[in-house]
Amino acid sequence: MFKTSVKFSGALLLAAALASCETAGMFPQPGQAYIKEVSVTASPSRSPAPPGAETRLQATVVNEASRFPQTGAPKRVAIVIESYHLKNPALSLLIGDQNHMGGTMLVSDVGSTAPPKAVPLYVQDAYQVQGVIGAVQAAAQDRSLVESRLVSAASSSVLEKFYGTKLLGAYVRTARSAAPVPGPAAIQPEPAAQPQPAKPHAGKPRHSKPEPAASN
Repeated sequence: MFKTSVKFSGALLLAAALASCETAGMFPQPGQAYIKEVSVTASPSRSPAPPGAETRLQATVVNEASRFPQTGAPKRVAIVIESYHLKNPALSLLIGDQNHMGGTMLVSDVGSTAPPKAVPLYVQDAYQVQGVIGAVQAAAQDRSLVESRLVSAASSSVLEKFYGTKLLGAYVRTARSAAPVPGPAAIQPEPAAQPQPAKPHAGKPRHSKPEPAASN
């Protein structure tokens, strides 16, 4: 079953991406633009994405983008999933293989009829073991978990290409610092003790002596 978190679902993947390389971004200035609309489709291919992957990727991008400032020019992001590949045990054993997903990100002004700007998207699982162990892992891997990781990685890549590494990193740090910290649970007062009814005497019952009969 596919699991989705309402928190930063791609936080770790995003941090790894920001640390590994820098992307200039399409709108790298604060307040320059924000993501207002998101759509995801899957094009026919020899290795199509699993059913529902488009919906899950759209929900992830919308959820994460909504945490950043909604200022500047509203933009529409259309994502087209063009390839989806699961690690092949035989290829992993012979030459090496990875789980990966690719496609195109199209960015345009909301309500504009101008041609969108196209940016390629490609994400893969990191730290995949190859060889015999990799082949065994590929044969037994949880496909729904792989999809979850690829969706999170794709969402992080979309945000990085949109905002750029530096601005996105600043937005992430601001969003994390503004997140509410759960406080201690309120202590409820104990209910006042209620008076207990008196218990009946546990001794032997007392029998009253019969009164003497009246004489004539």
